[in-house]
Amino acid sequence: MKLKPTGLLVIVATMASGNTMAQSSVTLYGITDLSIRYLTNANSDNAGKLSMENGAITNSRFGFRGTEDLGGMKAIFNLLGNINPDNGTQPGGVLFSRAAFVGLQGSAGTVTLGRQQTAMFDLLVFSFDPLTVGNYNASQWLPVALANGGRADNMIKYAGTFGGLTLGAGYSLGVDSSRTGPAGFSGEQPGSRSRGTQLSLAISYAAGAAAAGAAFQQTRDNAGNRMSVYNLNGSYAVGPAKLYAGYLHSTDDTGSMDRILYALGGRTDTFVPPKGSNRRDDAFFVGVVWQAMPALKLTAAAYYDRSRNAAVNLAGTAFADGRRYAVVGVAEYSLSKRSQLYATLDYNKASGAAVFDFPGKSNQTGFGVGMRHSF
Repeated sequence: MKLKPTGLLVIVATMASGNTMAQSSVTLYGITDLSIRYLTNANSDNAGKLSMENGAITNSRFGFRGTEDLGGMKAIFNLLGNINPDNGTQPGGVLFSRAAFVGLQGSAGTVTLGRQQTAMFDLLVFSFDPLTVGNYNASQWLPVALANGGRADNMIKYAGTFGGLTLGAGYSLGVDSSRTGPAGFSGEQPGSRSRGTQLSLAISYAAGAAAAGAAFQQTRDNAGNRMSVYNLNGSYAVGPAKLYAGYLHSTDDTGSMDRILYALGGRTDTFVPPKGSNRRDDAFFVGVVWQAMPALKLTAAAYYDRSRNAAVNLAGTAFADGRRYAVVGVAEYSLSKRSQLYATLDYNKASGAAVFDFPGKSNQTGFGVGMRHSF
């Protein structure tokens, strides 16, 4: 039987299509996490608040990720957004607020382009923060504030792992556009290659039960003011437990630290972030994660921050020194590999200038119970 050229082309195209599909994959994935939480001193009247919250340790999210085998390399992409399962909405109205990037992956590492986590935030989340960055404000303020949000738009990023050594670097041509306005970040401006940009570098090494890491991150606003963060971390595994410790130093002239901590503290009144205030923060954290039983994991973490030249009024014109403390405990019970029940207890306290970040008294206590399912 003879095949017409058009028929042969159809067969070849069909075979090529099947071969491409066999080498490619797209996965729908995410987390649905809801908890019932009670928080003391939740407003200026120091009233308690009972609420349904989006997660405790992990925000709820959904996304698509995929790979294509290119023969020795892979093309990859990731589109990941936050969701509020308590009411079905999207936080901030941004479809893929957690990640939206495309890139190439090979033996020499991975290069990606788009919105993604900074190299410093990767180091904290995946390796050294015992809470992997908590979702409740009381248990996330330190790493989120010092990493200036943890994600940036328009980023060129590299990540590579070689044995126990992991390297990371990222450069954002224009950091998170949602900060445009009082905070003054927008980037990608004609006539300037530095305004609104961000540089992030990270290195870590793991050998047996021990691991150590360091990171640097610098963000510039539109006026050329800088926020610079230096980070050192360590961890050590002892049987079913793992110990963590870290130090972060921040120098901020952009107003970012004051703005982020103000919002995370629960304040809702209008605040003008101060520029050029020469704010300085020295922060420490320690923690332990103990796999007490195959189905039961217990986590305890403590965070401390000493600030200098922190804002203490709504106009951002008066400054003083302050301290913040947080202690967090989490118990997680696995019903399966994908489903967990959990309970959390956290205590936050401030003194000096840090009291300004809270809506009422200088301390808050929170308790929550919830369920998380990964898919």
